[in-house]
Amino acid sequence: MVILDVIHYLDYQAQLRVLERACAALPPDGIMLLRVSDAGSGIRHTVGKYIDLTVMVTHYWRAPRVYCRPIPEWERVLSSVGFQSELMPMSAGTPFANTMLIARPHKKARLARTLTDSLITQ
Repeated sequence: MVILDVIHYLDYQAQLRVLERACAALPPDGIMLLRVSDAGSGIRHTVGKYIDLTVMVTHYWRAPRVYCRPIPEWERVLSSVGFQSELMPMSAGTPFANTMLIARPHKKARLARTLTDSLITQ
């Protein structure tokens, strides 16, 4: 599953619901790739955010509100919905703060899902 450069257009509650549904939809060995801008990275995040907003205004004639988070907060949110995550920085040589979060269902969440699935099929 891939969520690439779009989740920041959803408010924080909607982000949470999408991530909960993504975790529930993944098989136990599934992977979700989530690319976000690190809101804690200072000017690099600000540059990317304003380029993004400029593109939205010039193409769609609107500047949506964006809901960004620093990477430690993304990690906490992912963990709270049942993921374990690892970081893959993607900004080397660019002025941006892009980071890929590679998220997998927690082992405990996988075990609970396996038990639930086996009860449903009986």
